[in-house]
Amino acid sequence: MPAMRRGCELDRGDAERSGSDAGYTLIEIVVGLAVVAVALAGVYGLVLTAMQSFGLVEDALDAQQAGRLVAERLGEEVRWAEAILPLAGCGATGLCPDRVALRIPAANPIRPGRPYGVEFRYDPRRQEVVRRQDGQEAVLASGVAQLTFRYLTAQGGQPAHAREVARLQVEVTTASPGGRGVRRTTPADILLRNVGVAELPSPVPTEPLAGEPGRDLSWRPTPRPVTALTADDRAQPSARARGERPPGSGEAVPEDETASTEERPAPAPTHAPAGYPR
Repeated sequence: MPAMRRGCELDRGDAERSGSDAGYTLIEIVVGLAVVAVALAGVYGLVLTAMQSFGLVEDALDAQQAGRLVAERLGEEVRWAEAILPLAGCGATGLCPDRVALRIPAANPIRPGRPYGVEFRYDPRRQEVVRRQDGQEAVLASGVAQLTFRYLTAQGGQPAHAREVARLQVEVTTASPGGRGVRRTTPADILLRNVGVAELPSPVPTEPLAGEPGRDLSWRPTPRPVTALTADDRAQPSARARGERPPGSGEAVPEDETASTEERPAPAPTHAPAGYPR
């Protein structure tokens, strides 16, 4: 009996050791996989959110840069305009919110010495800003969701006619090229620097003295070409040697200046050089 009891105890110990070395059960594996899946889902969510935020910021910067570029291209030419031209179909004022016509004077850096007219309009179907000059059209910018012009006078009021416009406010709304629906509006306030600028008047002449209207008070010798001078003229002393002074100067003429211009003898040397016979 003791031998049989000892054999049963050995068989029970072997069974316990074999059970502990058998590994994880199916339930433990499923629970572990579920925990790992939850952790990976959280990490993936964070990474996805970060990537979306980065994409939105990049699209916003692209849209803002595009709007700024459109505003700068418009401003480079609009600021040189001398007048806003009225357009047909834009009401009594001749001003439209989606297009503008300008007259550029000859004093411009774009086409120096050549005045011209130019028109900018917005094409909502193609989302483009079109520049028209001399009957030819060119795309100034694309990807523009909206373009609005506002017209102001020099005092900041609303103009009653196109000729009263002195400032042009532009609002450019651009969309991101990534297709995420990001839009940015870029405003620009452009002053038409040549509006109302007239030609400068000629310099005002110096007023003559009282009682002598129109008299030229400046004195200057009469210019004569050297080739026209005769031998007698060349022998005459100059105006300064004759002691002439501007009329009305009242200055006395020094005696040394009124002396004759004849050749004077050279002064005798005080001592003879070495080797010279005395």
